[in-house]
Amino acid sequence: MEIVPSSLMRTARCLRTELRSARATALYAFALAITTITVQSAGPRVAGQVVLSASTNLHNMGDHPVRALIASAFVLQGGWGSCAKAAVCLLMMVPAERWLGPLRWAAVFTIGHVGATLATVAGIAWGLDHGLLPPSIATTVDVGMSYGVAAVAGVLTYWWAHPLARLAWAGFWLVHLGHDPVLDPTFSGFGHLLALLSGFLAHPLAPRKRRAEQRSAHCGGAPVG
Repeated sequence: MEIVPSSLMRTARCLRTELRSARATALYAFALAITTITVQSAGPRVAGQVVLSASTNLHNMGDHPVRALIASAFVLQGGWGSCAKAAVCLLMMVPAERWLGPLRWAAVFTIGHVGATLATVAGIAWGLDHGLLPPSIATTVDVGMSYGVAAVAGVLTYWWAHPLARLAWAGFWLVHLGHDPVLDPTFSGFGHLLALLSGFLAHPLAPRKRRAEQRSAHCGGAPVG
């Protein structure tokens, strides 16, 4: 009688292989975990100050743009409750990095994070100049990995081999991220949609190797399709 089912062992080996093939994602997850634990352990007051300092709001982007762009990607807003969402996003990054490679994965993530941030900041600056927005919006909090994740989700459209699967994946994310700008317009909502579109436009970075073929190479299965 088997103590551990062979199917469970195969799944564990496959998961270990997946994680080893996504070292950049693992390093990013480790850094994100360290900053989150450190900030949240420091207490609400310090956590609020750190999050505000790392925010890519208009004030910080005018004062220290590079530091804000980098720091904001490693800080989570919302306390421990946001960690579960971040974990789900990081799980999606594993097949993305394995398919794209660490450099192209980082490029897509950075394009989404930086591009959407700059677009939203420019929109806020325009709105303030024309008196359409309250001055307080210049110091609002905007941190996290969501813009980068949206861009990766967009480029993952080309990860699917079947056209219908690609259409379903793209449609899901368009509905998921596109309903906020329509129903409750906010700059962050538009930022997520722009980041997703940047992922769609990142098609030249998508490898030619099909998803099923890569899964076979890493997990020992037979090629599909």
